[in-house]
Amino acid sequence: MSKANDVLAIITEIQQKSVSGAMAGTVYRLDSKSYILTKPLKLKVSGGSFVTFPKGTDIANKPGGTFAGKEQIVNSKENLTQIEKNSKITSK
Repeated sequence: MSKANDVLAIITEIQQKSVSGAMAGTVYRLDSKSYILTKPLKLKVSGGSFVTFPKGTDIANKPGGTFAGKEQIVNSKENLTQIEKNSKITSK
């Protein structure tokens, strides 16, 4: 594998931002605004429970968070990685 392919292999749609201060930590978000799931996914939602979203579900990345229909998806690295791997981008 060439160096160019190695670099392309690690580029993802997930942005990571460090936050300093009293609530220090890391915030994750997706680059694109809209995704469509290509297969069913079980994701953690804001209430702490897990919901299985069917194939074809629209995932919207809005300023208030990441949403699938009316459910707000927890922006954890695990959830966002699953969305990235199992969906296609519909709008940048």
